[in-house]
Amino acid sequence: MANAKVAQLYGQAVIDPSTRLSRLYAQALLTDETLTPVVLSELYAQCICVQHPKVVDLYVQALVDPHPVPWMAEEVVTAAYCWRVDRTDGVTFGFTSHDQDLTFDGVTYEAATGFTPTAVDTSDSLSVDNLDVDGVLSSERITEDELAGGVYDFARVTIYLVNWQNISDPKLILRRGTIGRIRYGKTGFTAEIRGLTEAYQQKAGAVYQKTCRATLGDAKCGINLASYTTTGTVTAVYSDTQFATNVVADAGAYDYGTITWTSGDNRYTTSETKVFMTDGTIEVYLPTIWQPQVGDTFTIVAGCDRNYSTCINRFNNRLNFRGEPMVPGNDYLASYPIKGSANVVAAGDDASRG
Repeated sequence: MANAKVAQLYGQAVIDPSTRLSRLYAQALLTDETLTPVVLSELYAQCICVQHPKVVDLYVQALVDPHPVPWMAEEVVTAAYCWRVDRTDGVTFGFTSHDQDLTFDGVTYEAATGFTPTAVDTSDSLSVDNLDVDGVLSSERITEDELAGGVYDFARVTIYLVNWQNISDPKLILRRGTIGRIRYGKTGFTAEIRGLTEAYQQKAGAVYQKTCRATLGDAKCGINLASYTTTGTVTAVYSDTQFATNVVADAGAYDYGTITWTSGDNRYTTSETKVFMTDGTIEVYLPTIWQPQVGDTFTIVAGCDRNYSTCINRFNNRLNFRGEPMVPGNDYLASYPIKGSANVVAAGDDASRG
């Protein structure tokens, strides 16, 4: 290969550094036995004269290093997208844009031509990279009930670009992340895939507060929920937020608790209890996805309003309370001494219900 031709290839790479053509140039150069270190040195000097040292460094490195995904450097590329979905319950699904199923790493990627990914928003900062994937509810493994029930919430997603002609070739990982918001209709859905930097957008660490930071029944709380769990059946329906049950307990026994539906249209979904009455009537904070029906069964677990008084009087769990009930609040800071006042901050009333 003549030096002039090689210089021309270098020049094209410098002029348009955004392309991946430099990899192809490097491959062509490496197959030429007439290429010598002297030629490389001369061409390197020519590129420096063009005042693009960063491009030069990357290009010279490309001459030495093999392509990380060799099949992408070929003239004809047979590529297909693959999506791997690992749900939080341990179930793994695979889907591909190819017209036939592909199998690798123990997972079969189902041909799903209804999957359409949008452009990936990527930046060099720590902002969240987002990607939307549109899909058609044509797969037997994705149902509207499961989407509504939240079984795909926070599922881990890995998006690959693979060579469908030779599936054993190296795979290019395009994106890793978790499923965020899911919008769905009768025939399709749109899932938002959030990048790994999403975790950096979340608050971390503990802060001083009057209410408890623990969740009832977790390791920090230490309460055994088995003693505060029961099953029930819907006996009458008043609305999508209020219904009667056969559960017998004191008023407020299951306030702020969690209902897990075990049958009916709402099966696999959960609801948060707002009020539990002595006659078994339950009011939930938000409407259920589908209105409950008489005969629907559920499991209900007691809740906690996270107040210090509740922790003492109801659960006798004073030592495990994870809050600072005596820390002065804004109202206390704005107050002034009054004769006869104890000047102490009370444990507080019900702060959750409002």
